[in-house]
Amino acid sequence: MKVRVIKNDIRKAVSIMKICYGELCSTGCVVDWKDIVYFDNLHDHPNTCILKNGHEYTVPITCTIIWNGFVDDLYYSNVCTHMKRLYDNKEFSDMVIKIRDDEFPAHKILISALSHVFHTMLTTDMKESKENSITFSDTTDTDVIKELLLFVYKGKMDKAETDAELALKLCNFAHMYQINKLKTTCEYILIKSLTNENASTILTEDDPAPSYEGHRNCTFFFRDTSE
Repeated sequence: MKVRVIKNDIRKAVSIMKICYGELCSTGCVVDWKDIVYFDNLHDHPNTCILKNGHEYTVPITCTIIWNGFVDDLYYSNVCTHMKRLYDNKEFSDMVIKIRDDEFPAHKILISALSHVFHTMLTTDMKESKENSITFSDTTDTDVIKELLLFVYKGKMDKAETDAELALKLCNFAHMYQINKLKTTCEYILIKSLTNENASTILTEDDPAPSYEGHRNCTFFFRDTSE
């Protein structure tokens, strides 16, 4: 007899499962549970079956799950917590990001890890490395820098999650400075919020890269809604 246990969330999880049928039980530890777990070696036993309609049998089964949590939460949560503390406490910051009259304290090791562009700025004989600062042009939206820092230190954004216009600006910024993870995240936000209006804006105003999924999805969106 084979029993399968299905989980809708495909993130890897850790748990202990116990399958009981009649007086028989099978227990297993599941380390990387993504969607389906099979219990294959369950032996049928006459005492566990209930005769129904002459030749059909039903087997009452109970499943007990001790939930330990998702793998990412269990093994990486402390790292995320420490990063959030760095965002809230600037005591050990060693650089600033400047835009117009605003200055944002930051940490060189984190900013340089974002992209090859920032790494070059902060580790070679460039002005940014000598002054421990990066200055962005006046055309850069201040909210873009705020969202960037939220993404670096907290792994998420605030306004850009629901503001397609800001997400587009952030996506362009990420493309310009080769911040690939941020670019992919913004593309996902834009794809979720596609409408006829903002799809045309994305196609006409954005500077497409060959890997930019947003353009492919916008083109498909127009084709699909026009048919």
